[in-house]
Amino acid sequence: MENYFAAKQILFTGAGAPAPRFAVINRDDESGARIETGKETKVLWYGLGKDATVRARRITSSFDGLRFEVQTGKEHFEINQS
Repeated sequence: MENYFAAKQILFTGAGAPAPRFAVINRDDESGARIETGKETKVLWYGLGKDATVRARRITSSFDGLRFEVQTGKEHFEINQS
């Protein structure tokens, strides 16, 4: 897993190229918390916890489908997949 993490880390710091302008990282993944980004990289954290920039809330799953609310800042919208 450490080799996988090291390879993934290269995506966020650049491999002889500039680091990416944007990064989208899972805040709930402990490996994600270890990711280092370039100084100019803007990071969008997603997950279920309150520390995520974009998070899913009020998740329900049944035979009728999946429903949840996506929240980012004060904005939120519902997803209904049936």
